[in-house]
Amino acid sequence: MKRKAPELSNGKHKEQWFRTLRNYAFPELGDMLVDGIATQDVLLVLKPICENKIETASKL
Repeated sequence: MKRKAPELSNGKHKEQWFRTLRNYAFPELGDMLVDGIATQDVLLVLKPICENKIETASKL
């Protein structure tokens, strides 16, 4: 969060980005260490939203 936040242009974008993580990534990956997350873990998060939420999946 600390590394990404400066790249985001305003508070609204920061909140949207965090909300996307909270809603889609954290339920599957939230308890994992970053270096323990594998490709199959990322795909588990992205596959359900890739077809109907393309922009969200891309940002995530």
